[in-house]
Amino acid sequence: WLVLSENGELEIIQTKNQDSPLSLGKKPLLNIDVWEHQYYLQYNNRRPEFVEAYFNVINWDEVNKNYSISKKK
Repeated sequence: WLVLSENGELEIIQTKNQDSPLSLGKKPLLNIDVWEHQYYLQYNNRRPEFVEAYFNVINWDEVNKNYSISKKK
């Protein structure tokens, strides 16, 4: 997760299972699911290839919009 912490700093954190950063008082801005169920059919065991492809489709304008909105609250 890329999150905005309570003190206004950006952080990268991990959560287990279906846990959300919201339960930790953090605002989610971007998430990447690296469990095998997410990428196995297309990438098999090639997680690094999946992550690279994921970064090619991130809409950074939307992430920035989420950041701006979260920062104001």
